[in-house]
Amino acid sequence: MPAVNLVRAAGSNSKVGLKKFLQMFSMYRGMPRSIYVLFFARIVNSIGSFVYPFLTMFLTDKLGLSTGDAATTLISVLLVLLVFVIIVTSFSFVYAQMTFSLPIQLMGMFEDRGPVIFGSIMTFNAG
Repeated sequence: MPAVNLVRAAGSNSKVGLKKFLQMFSMYRGMPRSIYVLFFARIVNSIGSFVYPFLTMFLTDKLGLSTGDAATTLISVLLVLLVFVIIVTSFSFVYAQMTFSLPIQLMGMFEDRGPVIFGSIMTFNAG
């Protein structure tokens, strides 16, 4: 009997806790949709950070690698990711510079027709 009373007490207490929890977030109601999208994207991104500890546990427990081999594997994976980020960032920078300076160059070459040509190029790229 005492266990049932504890469960009932915990059940009623959890409703109060849920109300307080929801009340704590009530100030965030009515914000723009983009804020909610960024919030959930941040949560998903943070959950992705848990991959590395779990990968370490998988490599050592399930595959039987030593801690040194698991560390070497993770460091090599992170270095490959770092190289990939550098390459993608440099491509992004070059493309952004091209789209920024191209209208100026086209105006120098084609005078009044430069912006029209730039619009045609960007429309063709978007398709």
